[in-house]
Amino acid sequence: MILTNFQNRLRIGTLKRYNESMSFIQKLLLAVLPGASAKSMEAESREWIYTCPCGHTCSVWDLGGVRWKAAGTPGRVMKCPRCGKITWQTLSRTPISADSLA
Repeated sequence: MILTNFQNRLRIGTLKRYNESMSFIQKLLLAVLPGASAKSMEAESREWIYTCPCGHTCSVWDLGGVRWKAAGTPGRVMKCPRCGKITWQTLSRTPISADSLA
């Protein structure tokens, strides 16, 4: 009950800052962080890319996660949406240039 009320307030208060495809944690962080920090968090999360051995890539943000102010190159076992195999996928940061966003 309390969580449902919070979720409703979250939807009303941040309607312009997120879309329905975002995970709950992404919506929550966008609701509580100031605008500049929220943009920084999303941009940096989009720079962290999981790579499957088949060559498919996907950002942490697109998978519903957040990786902000982090370091290292961890990996995790995940099912690849392209090849359908459960494989060890590496995580690396690929900075996105301002030119590619425009």
